[in-house]
Amino acid sequence: MSTVKKDSISNVKNAFDEAYYTITEVSQMLRLSRTKTYEMARDGNFPVVQIGRVLRVPASKFQLWLDSNMVCPQGAIPLKKCL
Repeated sequence: MSTVKKDSISNVKNAFDEAYYTITEVSQMLRLSRTKTYEMARDGNFPVVQIGRVLRVPASKFQLWLDSNMVCPQGAIPLKKCL
C-alpha cells in the first residue's frame, strides 16, 4: 500500500480551491485579442496551467502579475500616487 504525504493532498485541495480564468476572460480584462493573449501565455508572460490542450490562468497569480507590471504615466512621481 502506498502512502500519500499530507502536504501533497493539501496542495491538490488548494489547487481546486483556486479560481481560474479562461484565456478569453483574460483577453477581455486586458482588452487584447484572444490571439495576442494566447501568444503572451505561450511566451510565459503570465502564469498559466495547462490541462491537456486547455490553458487556465490562476486568478490570484494573474492579479500578482498584473500588479507587478503596472506602470505610471510619464511624470507621475512617486509611483504610489498613480495607484
